[in-house]
Amino acid sequence: MCYFKSVLFAFLLGITSWLPLYAQSTDSISFEDIPLTWADFTPSNAKIDGKTAALAMHTLMTIEQWEEGWVWVRATMQQVKANSYVYKPFLDTASDVRKQALLRHEKGHFIIAVLKQIWLEDTLNTIQLKKSLGLEQQLKPVFVAIESKGSKLQQQYDKDTYHSTIADEQQKWEQRLLKMLNEAMQGRNSFPFEIERRIRLR
Repeated sequence: MCYFKSVLFAFLLGITSWLPLYAQSTDSISFEDIPLTWADFTPSNAKIDGKTAALAMHTLMTIEQWEEGWVWVRATMQQVKANSYVYKPFLDTASDVRKQALLRHEKGHFIIAVLKQIWLEDTLNTIQLKKSLGLEQQLKPVFVAIESKGSKLQQQYDKDTYHSTIADEQQKWEQRLLKMLNEAMQGRNSFPFEIERRIRLR
């Protein structure tokens, strides 16, 4: 007998083109290793919500039940260039130093998005799902909790650094985020942009 059920969830992080999978030694990931440039942003002649730049990361969750007693979970994280923007007059007139400083700030947001994906992967590796309860009922709170944790980190990052303009705080956050990323990447050789897990229902 064939069973099939599919549920979709989508979460948006901020406002970011598809990036290739990234392989790097987990002992030495630095900001220079983060695969993000201004070419990944759409120039805008107006600031949106008063921001000079914003990065949007989109994670699509697919939950499928193909056979009785098993569920297949996929999570794909993408950067959406159409929704990632940078204020064009800034790109045209700002110094190279200032442009690099703001790009490093956006790379910090990228790191937080990757951390969210790692938290999700770790959760899926250990989660136990019950046959007696609906899949959405069990999984959606997990996804929402991870999204909330990431969102709070994003907001605190922007608040403390004032969107990169407080240099000392930006440096502290860069060190903090790299430490978190390198610790989370232990045992991994690529960023988990795509996660697939087959989970047995208990």
